[in-house]
Amino acid sequence: MNLTFWTSLMKVPFRLGYVQAGGVPTRYLEAGEGPALVLIHGAGAHLEVFLPVVPLLAQGRRVIAYDMVGHGLSAKPPVDYTTEVLSTHLLDLLSALELPRASLLGHSLGALVAAWTAAYRPERVDRLVLVTPGSVADDPEVLKRIREGTLRALERLEQDAIRERLVWLFQRPEALTEELIALRLRIYRLPEYREAALRALVMQDPEVRRRFGWREEWARRMTKPILLLWSRKDPGTPAEGLHLLRKWWPQMAETELEGVGHFPMLEDPKWFAQAVRSFLE
Repeated sequence: MNLTFWTSLMKVPFRLGYVQAGGVPTRYLEAGEGPALVLIHGAGAHLEVFLPVVPLLAQGRRVIAYDMVGHGLSAKPPVDYTTEVLSTHLLDLLSALELPRASLLGHSLGALVAAWTAAYRPERVDRLVLVTPGSVADDPEVLKRIREGTLRALERLEQDAIRERLVWLFQRPEALTEELIALRLRIYRLPEYREAALRALVMQDPEVRRRFGWREEWARRMTKPILLLWSRKDPGTPAEGLHLLRKWWPQMAETELEGVGHFPMLEDPKWFAQAVRSFLE
């Protein structure tokens, strides 16, 4: 197995540890110095999905990736992991790391968490990068496929089930490494993970999405500079739903990524990092 994640950090000083974020033991990684950029993963994921781009983004910046509450190796308290809960945990993490404000980069569900945080707590956010933000218009087929794929993976707890859960989201299947599959499987096999995963799946429920999903009433509060990174070949982010973001945020810049799917930071790290750095600098 090629250890592609951690070898990508061999030439970059970094720190991996835990911090109490609002009473939640939270795993995080940080590298670099300068203005803070916090990387927020998507549903069912973990900080490792950002490791290929951390060295590229940490040039002149303090880059922080973390496991959201209920995800990865962070603690999993018995609450439903709605956008509001995930945003509160993010704010608690910023406070625990003594960061009065930061730029936020959110992927998939993490994009929703980042935007929600910027709307409700604008004083804590500098700039916003939304990466393949998922079903903005709450496409029922996308939500159903994510939910059913996660449930199958939890039932079978095998590498093939994890691969099936993820591979449809990649345009470059070689970027879905055996290392990523093995890591995801190890997390899924944690004794406390199944209940946590079910609590996280509330965000795929249409009724919960009506309360905590992408909505104009809160989105229009947000006036921060925004970059949208998206791909026409991303099956997890129906392109027709992105018109809502353009309508709500006329100040939004956007870059269409070529030849990638839902995980551009894994499928084309250099192009991804270049787009992000150009926006932040």
